[in-house]
Amino acid sequence: MVIVPYVYIKDHWSISYENIKKIWDLMVEEKTAQVVFCAGTVKSFEEFYSFLQDNKNCVITVWDDDNDVVMISWLNNFNQNSAAAHFNCFKKVWGNGSEEVYMKGIEYYFTMPFLDTIIGTVPENNQKALAISKRCGGIVLGTIPNFTTDVYKNKKIGATILYFER
Repeated sequence: MVIVPYVYIKDHWSISYENIKKIWDLMVEEKTAQVVFCAGTVKSFEEFYSFLQDNKNCVITVWDDDNDVVMISWLNNFNQNSAAAHFNCFKKVWGNGSEEVYMKGIEYYFTMPFLDTIIGTVPENNQKALAISKRCGGIVLGTIPNFTTDVYKNKKIGATILYFER
């Protein structure tokens, strides 16, 4: 497995437009786009592409030995010593390898010398994400009711807040 950060270097992005499009298409096909962006902040490929290139986001991808993407993740909402993390694992590793992929992302993020705490906000209806977060060392603080609205289900949902420490 290899981590490929999505960064702008020498007049081009580290991951091609075509591969970013394939990642989005896979998120849509596997129905994870509507889970990760349940509040409706990203609804199309164009919005996704722009979102990834926003300098407020630190984006990484994880690729397996077959050169298939198995996760896309990003940090944002940076503070002095913390940031919010978002993870999207793909079906290829669900139930078999997702913890390893998830931990690769966490370990990578903690190579940033200023980062001591990673904060997660998991929609309360995403029990799979919450379970893997806890198995990978996430410490649950609690659930905030009616934290956001799932625009795809037109329903208010709570969010479980958790964190990882260096």
